[in-house]
Order: sequence, then C-alpha cells, then structure tokens
Amino acid sequence: MQPAAHIRPTPRAQIAVFLAAVVSHLPALANQFAIDDAIIIANPAIASLRTVPAALTSAWWYTTFHLYRPLTLLSFAVERAIAGTSALPPHAVNLVLHGIVAVLLARLLARFVAPSAAIVGALFFAVLPVHAESVASVVGRAELLSALSMVALMLLVTGDTPPARRERMLAALLGALALASKEGGVVAPALGLAAAWLRPAQRPYAARWALSTAVGTLALLAARLMVLGTFGGDLANPVFRITTTDERIRIALSMIPRSAAMLVLPVRPAIDYVPTLDQLTNLSPLMIVLGVGLVAAVTLAMVQHFRRPSAIGLGAWILGATFMPTANLLFPSGVVLTGRTLYAPSMGVALLIAVVAVRLRGVRFAPASTAAAAMLLLVASWVTWHESAVWRSTASVVAEMQRRHPDDYRSFAQLAWTARDAGHDAEAVRQFREAARRLPGDPEMLTDAATVALRLHDTVTARAWLEQAVAVS
Repeated sequence: MQPAAHIRPTPRAQIAVFLAAVVSHLPALANQFAIDDAIIIANPAIASLRTVPAALTSAWWYTTFHLYRPLTLLSFAVERAIAGTSALPPHAVNLVLHGIVAVLLARLLARFVAPSAAIVGALFFAVLPVHAESVASVVGRAELLSALSMVALMLLVTGDTPPARRERMLAALLGALALASKEGGVVAPALGLAAAWLRPAQRPYAARWALSTAVGTLALLAARLMVLGTFGGDLANPVFRITTTDERIRIALSMIPRSAAMLVLPVRPAIDYVPTLDQLTNLSPLMIVLGVGLVAAVTLAMVQHFRRPSAIGLGAWILGATFMPTANLLFPSGVVLTGRTLYAPSMGVALLIAVVAVRLRGVRFAPASTAAAAMLLLVASWVTWHESAVWRSTASVVAEMQRRHPDDYRSFAQLAWTARDAGHDAEAVRQFREAARRLPGDPEMLTDAATVALRLHDTVTARAWLEQAVAVS
C-alpha cells in the first residue's frame, strides 16, 4: 500500500538529510575556481546586472556558443552582483542547493515508500561521491538547478491537488526552468507523466500534467532556436568525431557499467574520462554485454511502468530519461564518462534504493542489512569529503585526472593550456604533443596547439596539427 501523498518524513529527518548533503561536501567551501569555473564566471556578460538582459538572449557557455542555460547564467550574475568575484559564495550556494534537492527528494520518495525508507534513499543520494563534481565545482550549478526543477515538478504532479489552472502554469514554469538550467531538462514532461501515472489520484490527469510541462519546455526550445539557431546542445566529444555510429554505440554501451558502478557504490568517480585510440580499438566485450543488459533492464521497467505502475518503474524512468541525453546511444554528446552528468539519474537510483530498503525490513537479516547500509553511508561520506577537495583548483583537478586516467588526453590538454596561458610555450607544445598522441581527434585543441607552435616558429608541427584539425572537422 502506498503512503498518502501528504505523509512526509519528520522535520528532524529532513534536517538530517540536509546536513548530510552539506557536511559531506563541506571542503568545497575552500575551493577556488577550477577548470571551466574561471572561464564562465569571468564572462563579461555577467559583470553587471545591466548587461544581464542582453546576456540572457545570447549563447555564452565556453567559447563554442552551442549551449544556452539562462537560469544558470542568471544565478551567477545575481551572485556576482551581491558578493563580487569571491569563490566562496558560489560554492556555498551549491552546497545549499544540493541540500535542498536531497530534502525535496526525501519528500518525493515518501509518497511511494515508507518515510524511513525514503530517508535511506535520500541519504544515499545526499552523500554519494559521484555528486562531488556537480556540488564542488561552480559550473555544476547547471546540474543542481535542473535537478531541483525536476524533483519539484514530480512533487507537484504527485500531490493531492488536480491540475487546476495555477498548477498547470506552475508545471509549465518548472518545465521551462529545468531546460533553462541544463539541456537534460528537456525530459521534464516525460518525468511529469511517469510520476503522475504512479499516483492513482493523478493518473487520470497524467497526460494533462505532461502537456502543461511540455508548454514550458517548448517555450525554452523556441528560445534556444532563436538564440543558437539550433535545438542542439554542446559539440560532440572528439572521440565521436573520429568514430562511426556503430563504434559510438559500442563505446557508449561499454561505459554504462562504469556509470552504474558510480551510481550505486561509494567509489571515486571518473573526471571527464576519454579513452585513447588504443582503448577504443580494444573495447571489452564483457562490458558491452553488461551495458546491453542494463539498458534492456531499465527499458523494460520503463515500459512495464505504464502497464503496472510501481515505484521501481518510476525510478527507472527518472534514471533512464535523465541519463539518455548524455548516454551517447541515440546521438553523441560532449562527454564520454564523467560524474557530473549522473546527478539527476542518481535521483532514480535513490528511489530504487528506497524500494530495496522497504523489502529488506521484513527479512531475517534486517539488522545486519541496516548495519551494512549505515556503514555504506559512512564510507560514501568519507569518500565524498575527499572528492570535494579534488576541485580545490585547476592544478589539483588535473593532477587527480592523471592519477585516475593516466592515458586520458584531456589532462595533458589542460596542462598545455595552463602552460600556454602562463607564457611557457615550449612546455605547452610538449603537453599538446602528449595529448594529440593519445587522441588526435580534438580540432579545437589541435588549432590551439598549432597557434602555440607558430609562436615558436615550428611551422612543420603547426601545419601538421592544422591539417589534422581540418581533417577531423
């Protein structure tokens, strides 16, 4: 029997979830601007509130101008106007946002499982190490705001109130805000439909909820079209510019088991991992088979949800729908394997964990499972605490990338750009060579490398890199 929609975890339990989310990521308060943070926060479009209206109608993320995230941009602009250029306020805001998402998730889970199980699922979400990048890096704000909008939408459509005009307008607004934060928010209407379908009182209105949410989503898609000239998101990862469609799908399937491990285990997450050419030509058949199995299981649960609605089905919908935009199965995305894209999918896993917690309560070894769960949460908190400090600076992130993925070209590219910006052109060229040797398929990096080589009057190397960039493009 499902708990009534008005049942919530106790205030103390919700405070505990909030504190767990914040305290486990507390080292992030000492972080500076790392990797992309410095570029995006320094955007002159948000230097003054007077320029924000124009900034909200222009492409802005990075220098490729393929992303449109006006809500995330607005949050940075307001923050900068109030607190200046210090790194502390944006990191503090991220911690608070993560805590709020975790609390709202606890309330949502309590509509489908017992409140105690909902707290277990929410605590799991709050302290899981895979969220460190989203919370501890400033640009992870996009993930946090989009997830916040989607969990608020699911709370709305699973309540006791039918979709009157005010509620439909709110659903449209939340759909717009989810996409205005990050491209993955485009799945908000699907989540609204799946969540409403699980509540018997809301099932007759599920299509209406989804349609109302879609109005907001379509409005933001229209804005994206006007600003970007396309509905698309970021540029495809360089790996997928030098591989065929079949190869891309095999690569994506081989990465899914690693993503699954980061979603359920307190392990150190990948940091923008990109395989080398050698690794791409020697993909593990076992990992591909496991990837196919996981995709099939989630897809089956999603389909079954509309035949026999269940909390497992909704968890599969949250997981599958939010993971798909960056899974590289249907189309190439800008990432291959990284922790930040798993923030929203983790909400679905939290619901699945809560269901497991309910079923374990009545088994013979319930006390042992409770102790094991408590130990798991403690280990996860400890790993997350240390992961948050990884994002202290660009140097610390790159150093950790090289420790975890010693053959990943991105760490060498970051070292090259850092050396270039510091005026150390010879060192920059050396690092660019290391990066290109591992993956000669990043035309933007190759163009930057050629520019530095020309400054050193190395025209042979510069020409080779430019020809390679043109061939990839």
